[in-house]
Amino acid sequence: MSIDVAYAHISGSYGFIKGDQLHITDWGSGVVKALGDMFPGLPADFATGGLDAVYGHKSGSYGFIKGDRVHHTDWGNGATKTLAEMFPSLPKRFTSGVDAAYAHKIAGSYGLIKGDQLHVTDWGAGAVKALGDMFSSLPADFAAGGLDDAYAHIVGSYGFIKGDRVHHTDWGNGATKTLAEMFPSLPSAWK
Repeated sequence: MSIDVAYAHISGSYGFIKGDQLHITDWGSGVVKALGDMFPGLPADFATGGLDAVYGHKSGSYGFIKGDRVHHTDWGNGATKTLAEMFPSLPKRFTSGVDAAYAHKIAGSYGLIKGDQLHVTDWGAGAVKALGDMFSSLPADFAAGGLDDAYAHIVGSYGFIKGDRVHHTDWGNGATKTLAEMFPSLPSAWK
């Protein structure tokens, strides 16, 4: 995989993280900055990389997930909660090591993905749906799980990344683009 996690920025740009480096698509081609410099309140072990998911919230804050913990940028330096505390409706198997997460920009709910299953926090305790049932436009290999990340757009569509391919739910059934096509400003080693 060429990137670790991605998120949709409230401004319409996208953030990509690889290891401890961050690239935001409106910074210019190939520009990266240290994750800890951009988000100085991150817990030290989050700033060094190994993140499972990142999501941008409609308030402008960001949520970072690593293992069984989550940090929001508006919580203060180093503050974390467990996934189970933050999202009490999560099924037990989702309380550590999720594959992807997104914040719904309008409803304020959160979607967490593990394997080929999705839990949305306003569905009720433990409720899950198959990715392919929830997002019928996904290519079959995306619906089967193993996603690298997902994000929600302010306009209501969703984006999914798997390897070097991207799918947006408003592109039509199974349509994909490469990371390089979709995000030409990414550093070349990340495409």
